[in-house]
Amino acid sequence: MLKRAERSRARRVDGNSDLPCNIGAPPPRVKGSLWTRLLESRRMDQHALILFAHGARDRSWAAPFEQVLERVRASAPRCDATLAFLEFLSPDLPAAIALQVSRGHRAVRVVPLFLGPGGHLRRELPQLIDAARQAHPGIAIETTPPAGEDADVIGALAAFCLR
Repeated sequence: MLKRAERSRARRVDGNSDLPCNIGAPPPRVKGSLWTRLLESRRMDQHALILFAHGARDRSWAAPFEQVLERVRASAPRCDATLAFLEFLSPDLPAAIALQVSRGHRAVRVVPLFLGPGGHLRRELPQLIDAARQAHPGIAIETTPPAGEDADVIGALAAFCLR
C-alpha cells in the first residue's frame, strides 16, 4: 500500500483511491513525466481489478462491459482486470476473485458497473464480499460505489441524452 502522502498525491492526480488498478488514462492536464512517475511508482503487479456487472441470459448483453474492460486494459496494461457477473454469465464474482488470488494478487478491487445501489448492491454484493474475505484471508478485497454514482458517469449519461 502507498504511504499517506503518496495516496493523497494520487488522489489529487486522478481523483480516485490508492489502488493501482484505479489508474486509467491520465487526465489531459497530467500528461508527461508526473504521470509516468506515478504509474511507475505504484506496484500494479499485486493488485487486481474486477468489473462487476449484473449479467443476462443473452451473452451479447455483455458486449458493452467487455468494451469497458478492453479500455481499462489499454489504459493500465499492468493492471490485471477482468469481468465478473452477478448472474447468468460467467465468471461469477467468487470465481473471478479466486482466479485473481490464484494469480498471486494480494488486493482486489471490485467495481460495480451498476447505475445505482439497488438491492443487488445493498444485499447481495456485501454477502459475496464477506464470503470472499472468509475464503481468502489475508487478501484485501474492497468495493467502490456503483459507477452510476460517479459525477463523470452521470455527466456522460446526460451528454448522451442531449445528443
